[in-house]
Amino acid sequence: LQGLGKWAFMVARRRRYTRLVDRLQHCFRLSGLADTNDSASVLATSQTAQKVAVTRLQQQLSECRRLSMWATAFWLWVCVYGVTHWCLVPLIIGDNSLPFDALYLFDASQPPLRQVVHCLQYVAGLQNILLSVFFDLFVLWLHLLLCAQLRYLADNLR
Repeated sequence: LQGLGKWAFMVARRRRYTRLVDRLQHCFRLSGLADTNDSASVLATSQTAQKVAVTRLQQQLSECRRLSMWATAFWLWVCVYGVTHWCLVPLIIGDNSLPFDALYLFDASQPPLRQVVHCLQYVAGLQNILLSVFFDLFVLWLHLLLCAQLRYLADNLR
């Protein structure tokens, strides 16, 4: 239910997230044009000041990208490993229990159907955890972008 709740929340607020990402892109473009030498932060007219500002912004974004890729790989691996371990260990040790309790219109304890039901439950568990992982990572990505922009703006104000 957690995955379904996150999916429904994301679908209900997709326009707000799209506007937020568009505003972040616009703010990054504007902050790349800000002059680091002028105390009033007016738009820079020299090309070198713009290039320096864009280079610093790209460094902040590359650090943000590196952190998000590390978090994505780690969180995805941990969650997929957890679901795989939870679903496949009963098969390895010879336990006849299924990962999820469910009622079926057929006898799921018979050998050919039991393997099919077990595979379907494993795929459903993976789908649920991947939905949760991607939602969590999207929120993390938004926070990292916001922090990168705030770090860049703080450097401009110093």
